[in-house]
Amino acid sequence: MRTRIVFYIIILLLSRAVFLNAQLKNAEFGVGVLVGGSKLQGDIENTHMGLTGGLMLKYGPIPSFSFTATAIYGQMTTGLNAIKTNLLSASLLGTFFILPNNDFRPFVSLGLTRFHYTTKDGAGQQLFRNNGSPISAWQSAVQIGAGFELFTGKRWAINTMGNYNITRVDELDAISQGGNDGFFHGLIGLVHYFKTGKKTNSENLSGTDFNQEPLTGDKNVESKIIQTIQNTPLDQFTNGIYFERGTATLSAKSRKQLHEIYRYLDTHPDEELELLGVSSENQSTNELILERANAVKTYLINLGIEAEKIIINTH
Repeated sequence: MRTRIVFYIIILLLSRAVFLNAQLKNAEFGVGVLVGGSKLQGDIENTHMGLTGGLMLKYGPIPSFSFTATAIYGQMTTGLNAIKTNLLSASLLGTFFILPNNDFRPFVSLGLTRFHYTTKDGAGQQLFRNNGSPISAWQSAVQIGAGFELFTGKRWAINTMGNYNITRVDELDAISQGGNDGFFHGLIGLVHYFKTGKKTNSENLSGTDFNQEPLTGDKNVESKIIQTIQNTPLDQFTNGIYFERGTATLSAKSRKQLHEIYRYLDTHPDEELELLGVSSENQSTNELILERANAVKTYLINLGIEAEKIIINTH
């Protein structure tokens, strides 16, 4: 019954995520490798962490949530290697990110595991049940876990996770004493994301000394098809855009508004941003305005906005 409830929860989350993805068109897809260890929790207290490895697929329809699928193989052992349990598992998880717009993203996860186990003795010989059948079968489990993802580039992230699988079987260690067994995975991996411009804000912009930081602030941005930022040769600009006096160097005061514009464009792929690159008949003034418009464009491109979506109007 518990497995069915978790399955229904995942189906509901999938339906909601697909609906949101159809609206936002902002999905990301990742592929990664995992290494680590697995540990058995059963009737024998003295168990060892065994080497484990596998693959991971991630699909994130929205920044705060993703579906994670893993395929993992490993071996769990008891004290003195008296019992060895080979384990092949495949899991489907719903992953919830606590800080979805940061380079460092803690998460919690919940999902289902389908696994196959084969239990052998220390010499590698198959062990058998009382009825003569081998201790080997397919079973299901509920998995709960937590971890974090750390982006080291626009497309690469280090992923660490620990998860525990609650099973409905009591023979993983070849001993049945009335309580179901479980097993733990501790894993670290490297993930490659295929969506460009993803997450990291650590790169410096050419032509400016403006340091980027993770996205913060609210998401209440004007929802119109073309946003216009009017650049003038002063320190303060409309819509919260600032430059160092007499230069095309963005001020730290501009951070909040630039990130709000980034969010809006990132979640509204059909809309564009128009930057006015001219506002007077003075040639030197217009040159500075154009440089400033290009600085804004460069900043947004480095955050991950496509260059074609940012138009500089020089007429």
